[in-house]
Amino acid sequence: MKENVDKHIEQLVGKVMKKSTLESPSLDFTANVMSQLESSKQSLTTVYKPLITKRVWALIAVVFISFLVYTVFVNKPETSDWFNRINFNEMNLDKISNVFSQIKAPKTAAYIVGVFAMMLLVQLTFLKNYFDKRFEG
Repeated sequence: MKENVDKHIEQLVGKVMKKSTLESPSLDFTANVMSQLESSKQSLTTVYKPLITKRVWALIAVVFISFLVYTVFVNKPETSDWFNRINFNEMNLDKISNVFSQIKAPKTAAYIVGVFAMMLLVQLTFLKNYFDKRFEG
């Protein structure tokens, strides 16, 4: 039974193919297809989106400028009573400086920090070049 159905389908397809005319593509078919491929390829590339948008930068600038204007023109100078309340004689700044002067770092620690900084700079250079090449093509 399946063979009969297959034969009928083949006969039907044969009749349809005989009646239809052979169509040829337009002269610029290849160029149209290639332009569509190139446009779809470009749309898949990574689009740069900044972390802080222009609106946020504008808002930050407005807030900063308004703060400057307020402090310069609106804010009236006050008496320095709060400054006189702090007794700098009681605060012994030598104690703070003595704490840091007693810290002795060995030379190996300085070498480790230097080598680490150099390795970090080298890796950043290689990574930047890698990502630049990756985003180009």
